[in-house]
Amino acid sequence: DLLTPGIRVSFPESRAETYVSLPSLSKIRSGPDLSAPVLQRISQGTRVQVVAQVEDWLQLELKEGINGWIHHSLLRQEK
Repeated sequence: DLLTPGIRVSFPESRAETYVSLPSLSKIRSGPDLSAPVLQRISQGTRVQVVAQVEDWLQLELKEGINGWIHHSLLRQEK
């Protein structure tokens, strides 16, 4: 399960999971912590690629080649 607490899970690029943002506006942070600086904001329905997970935080691959982090409760897995 992708959301297993306390374990870092990394996926090869071919196994990246697609998720969709839920709130009207979500913050993508530079690290897996609420105090980490915000890199950008995404609107509801934005599709993102999840490449890793640390506890309740998902690491995203952003278009600019930068990785960002978002709390898992702000996304749902696309089926």
